[in-house]
Amino acid sequence: MTKQRILFDTDPGVDDALALLYLHRHPNIELLGITTVFGNASISVTTRNARFLAEAWGIKAPVHAGAPVPLNWSGAPHPYPVHVHGANGLGDYPIAQEAREEKDTAARFIVDTVRQNPRQVR
Repeated sequence: MTKQRILFDTDPGVDDALALLYLHRHPNIELLGITTVFGNASISVTTRNARFLAEAWGIKAPVHAGAPVPLNWSGAPHPYPVHVHGANGLGDYPIAQEAREEKDTAARFIVDTVRQNPRQVR
């Protein structure tokens, strides 16, 4: 069976952390990359979380930061669900790495990856 080639766009809180582990461990999936967005936490935190998880689980796929706000953002503050995902987005599991500002590189990475793998990426 041919492996499914996957780009995983995520906002790693505790739920997406589990999904990332499933994708990484599934024998019929080739994880081509991880792109992040704000959601369960800010873009700097979700990207830090994705990098932390990739390193912890030996995931070789690159991580690229994406959108820091919704496309239709009005400037109103976005309340993050800290009551679900904790202040650090991963249930307050201790993470030594600090979150840092990230340049939005996900869109370019997605376009380049899809062009390099025509009709193969999901």
